[in-house]
Order: sequence, then C-alpha cells, then structure tokens
Amino acid sequence: MAFLTQILDAARSSISHQRSRVLARNDFKYLRDLVSARRAAGLSQEDVAERMGVSQQAISKIERYDSDPKLSTLRRYAHAVEAVVEHQVSPVTDQKIWRGVSPTFVLSGDVEPQRTYVAPKRTDFALAG
Repeated sequence: MAFLTQILDAARSSISHQRSRVLARNDFKYLRDLVSARRAAGLSQEDVAERMGVSQQAISKIERYDSDPKLSTLRRYAHAVEAVVEHQVSPVTDQKIWRGVSPTFVLSGDVEPQRTYVAPKRTDFALAG
C-alpha cells in the first residue's frame, strides 16, 4: 500500500497534475460566476432560458456543477445575463506552479462601462479533492 501512496503522491506533485487542477478549478469558478451574475441581475433560470431560446431545464443542466457545456453556450448564457466574459491564456514558465487566471466578467447595460463584476464566494460548486 505504501508503494501506491508514493505513486499517487508523485503524480499529485507533478506540474501537469497541478495545472489540470487549476484548469478544473477555473472551470468551476467560471460557471459559478455566471450563475452569480444571473442572480445579481435578478434573473431566474426561466428568464435566461427565454433569452437564450432554450428550456428552463437546459439552463438548470448548464448550471450543474458536473456539466460541461460548450464555450459558445457559456458565451450565450453570459450575453443573456448581461455580462461579458474575457479570457486570458497564461503559459507555464520555469516549471513554477501555475496559479491560473480566472475569467473576468464585465457587466453591461445600465451600469457604468468597464465595471468588473466580482461574484460573491459560494460553496455549491466547490472543487472536490
């Protein structure tokens, strides 16, 4: 059993594993922040569904922590909740642990331009592990 533990510990400490965890964590944060943006805009799942031309069940499925919607679907969702998503890609350098950069949400509509939306912390999309 100690041998298996050593193998797992070595795998968990690899740069690849750490980068994968950051990417997964950012995916969860991306989804969590979109749901928070919907709530901050005072929109229900039904409202977003109507704006996107899909069913409320489709929105519920998108908002599930284990969903894996396409990026284009998430952009449509962001548009429906009056948010803009900005992406950033950061290469790994010098084998440092990559912390990653989460997407930034910019509210649009009746608020002042270029105001960055900071979603409140929520635990319902917490990353396991």
